[in-house]
Amino acid sequence: MKRFGITLGAACLALSMMSCKKDDKAKGEEPPPQAKVTEPVAKPVKEEPKQLTGADYAKKMQEGWAAFNSGDMDAFAAHYADDATFEIVDSGQPIAQGRDAVLAAIGGFRTAFPDIHAEQALFLVSGNKVVTVDLMTGTNKGELMGMPATDKPIGLLIAHQFELNAEGQVQKEVATFDMGTLMGQLGVNKMPHRALMTATGKNAEPIVATDDDKEQANLASVETADAMVNERKMDEFFGFIADDVVMSDQSMPADIVGLPAVKGMFEGYMKAFSDMKMAPQWSMAAGDYVVRVGLMAGTNDGAMPMMGLKKATNKPVKMTMLEVMHIADGKLTQNWSFANSMAMAMQLGLMEAPASK
Repeated sequence: MKRFGITLGAACLALSMMSCKKDDKAKGEEPPPQAKVTEPVAKPVKEEPKQLTGADYAKKMQEGWAAFNSGDMDAFAAHYADDATFEIVDSGQPIAQGRDAVLAAIGGFRTAFPDIHAEQALFLVSGNKVVTVDLMTGTNKGELMGMPATDKPIGLLIAHQFELNAEGQVQKEVATFDMGTLMGQLGVNKMPHRALMTATGKNAEPIVATDDDKEQANLASVETADAMVNERKMDEFFGFIADDVVMSDQSMPADIVGLPAVKGMFEGYMKAFSDMKMAPQWSMAAGDYVVRVGLMAGTNDGAMPMMGLKKATNKPVKMTMLEVMHIADGKLTQNWSFANSMAMAMQLGLMEAPASK
C-alpha cells in the first residue's frame, strides 16, 4: 500500500505538472516582436520633355513671325532663348549676344520701319534648322544706323537662318541680304539695285525635310557642283543646270534667265576673279530645295563691267553667300543668292565704309 501510495502520488504530481504546462500553453506566450515591413514609396516618374518634330519647329517659327508682324514684342521675345544670338552677315555690326541684345538689334529695324512686315516667300525646315526667305516691306519713318528717316518704302528679300533649341526657342539667327538694295531703295546708294517689291498677302507653307534618298542626292549634287566650279570644270558644271534656269541674285538689278545668260555671268566672274573659290560652310535639304552657305574668296585681277570695274583693283575679296536652290530631276532650275554687295564694293575700294555714329 505504501508503494502504491507513492506511485499514485508521483502520478498525480506528473498529471499536475502536465496540467500546468497545458494551462500555460492555453494562456499562450507572448510571441517575439515582428519587424514592421514598410512598403517602398514610389517616386514620381519625371516625364521626359517631348522631342519636337520638324513640323513642331515650323509651327513655332510661324508663331514667332506672327508675333513680329503684329508688333507684339513681348510675345515675340518669348520665342528667343536667354542666350540667343543674332547676326547680320557682312554688315560690320557685332553679333548680338543674349535675348536683350537680340531684341534691341531687331527693335532697331522696327523703330526705323514702324510698319515693317515679313512675308514668307519660302519656308524650309530640317529638324531644328529653319530657313525662311522673307519679303520684307515697310516705310522708313525713323533713324536707321545713324541715318535720318527718308520716308521711302522698301521691299526686298531677306534670307533668315534659324537654329532652335529643344523647347522650340530661337538659339541662333542669321540674316543675309543685300545692303546695296536696301540703301538703293532708300535713295542712299546710287548703284544699280533691285526694284521695290510689293507684298502678295500670302505666306508659303513650310516644307519639312524627310531625309529621304532624294534630299540626300540633292545635297550631294550641290557639293559636287561646288567642286566643279572650284576646279574650273565648267562644262561639267553647266551640265547640272537646266536650260531654262532662273538665277535670282539679289545683289543684281534683275534675274538672269536661261543657260546661255548664266554661262555669260560665270565667265564674267571668272575673268574678274580668276582664283575665286567657294568654301561650303553649312547646308540643309528640304523637299526639292537645298540651302548652302559658303565663303567666297578671291582676288580681283580683271575687269568686271557688271560692277562698274573697268580694270582690276588687285584687291582680295571675302564674303559670305547663302543660296537656296531648287532641283528637279537632278537639274538646278532656280537659284536665289543672298550676299552683301556693299561689303564687296568696300573691299574693292569702290565705296567707303559708312561712318560709325
